[in-house]
Parts: sequence; C-alpha cells; structure tokens
Amino acid sequence: PPAPPAPPAPSALPVPDIELVAPVEMWFGEVRIGVKEGTKTYEQFQRYAAVLFDELAKARKREAEG
Repeated sequence: PPAPPAPPAPSALPVPDIELVAPVEMWFGEVRIGVKEGTKTYEQFQRYAAVLFDELAKARKREAEG
C-alpha cells in the first residue's frame, strides 16, 4: 500500500513579494544621486515607499477579490 501522506509543514511567516532593499537613488539622465541612510531625506523616502507598497497591496487585494 502507498505510504501515508506527510504531515503539512508548519506555516512560515508571510513574506512580502515586494520590498525596498536597495539604498535610495535617483537617476537624472547619466547623473545618479544617492540618499544616505540615516538622513531625514532617507527617512522620508522610506515613508513614501511604505505608503506606495501599502497602496499596491490594497490594489492587488481588490483585484484578486474580483
């Protein structure tokens, strides 16, 4: 007879499919401007990114719900 199915693996914590992982940088043509971690500008960009990712997650949820 076939072996019984293996028990399900424990659930992992949810992992976002999009995450800000690189330093903040902007390109203007051939010129790159970076924003140093720990500065007020960097913190502001982090807040903007959090809002954008939240809106993206909400939009994806609405789309999935139909």
